[in-house]
Amino acid sequence: MKTRKSAFAFALAAMLIVSPLYGQESPFSAFPDALGMFGTTLAGNAGGGLHYQHWGDVWGLAVTAGGMYDPESTLGRLLDYAITIEANRGLFTNFYGDFFAGRLYLWVSIGHQGFIEGENSYRSGDSETPGGLVLDALTGFGIGIESIVLQHFSFPFQFGYTASFPSTPRVTFTVEGGLRYRF
Repeated sequence: MKTRKSAFAFALAAMLIVSPLYGQESPFSAFPDALGMFGTTLAGNAGGGLHYQHWGDVWGLAVTAGGMYDPESTLGRLLDYAITIEANRGLFTNFYGDFFAGRLYLWVSIGHQGFIEGENSYRSGDSETPGGLVLDALTGFGIGIESIVLQHFSFPFQFGYTASFPSTPRVTFTVEGGLRYRF
């Protein structure tokens, strides 16, 4: 009798926990768009900026654009900007009611970066023309994890490899992350 009561209590608890999840829409489809900020290490250079993302059923598209201009800089860069466009392919999505959702995905990106080193920059020897405008194309790929809390607050984290060329040819491990609001 005690076993039957325990089994009944377990079944009732499981139904109460799981039943609200059936028929609920994933936050990725209920709120497919997101705005926020995104930081990255683009081919060894810090980057990032304002960020927009849109998810379809399993495919997503993201755009990040940012930069800075400081004509008084004596040690760092006078100008630094980048824009990237990214395609995402969702692999696995899970959500737990209105509180938490997560998605594992692959990403592929292309972009453009430009910078001007300051005259006394410790990196000015890296380019062929210190103080001149350096332009590079960017491309990359990797794995991403997006966590959503309370259906709207998105915390993406990505890692992979990014390459820059032709001015500063290099391939580096990249870590990216941000904070977005889904709507």
